[in-house]
Amino acid sequence: MTHLEHLFSPIQIKNMALSNRCVMPPMGTNLCNRDLTVSDANIAYLDRRAKSGVGLIITEIVGVHPSGTVGIGAFEDRFIPGLEKMARVIHQSGVKAAAQLHHAGREAYHQLRKGGLWHHLPYQVPLSKFHPEK
Repeated sequence: MTHLEHLFSPIQIKNMALSNRCVMPPMGTNLCNRDLTVSDANIAYLDRRAKSGVGLIITEIVGVHPSGTVGIGAFEDRFIPGLEKMARVIHQSGVKAAAQLHHAGREAYHQLRKGGLWHHLPYQVPLSKFHPEK
């Protein structure tokens, strides 16, 4: 298998050294708590993945604004302890961690259910109650 000879060898990417070239891509688990904080199930899931021997784990989506968050939140200080714990559990196995920052967009289903969408467009969006100022 000479075409995969470097898969398990270390690699340096700018300032980041990976133990190997195996990367776990972001996958939505829907394991966060109802208040969008990191749950014990999130931590257990990432711990198992980190112990598998990958070089880098990219977490599932991490919402940057309440108007478009459909997974773990990161838009208030209350999210910091859980996000820190996620990083710590990944790092303790010698694996690097990255977060997939995310916003679900102007038509996020979360906001559709609540009846209001958030955007900065200079025109009316059909699904939004927001009307731009004239």
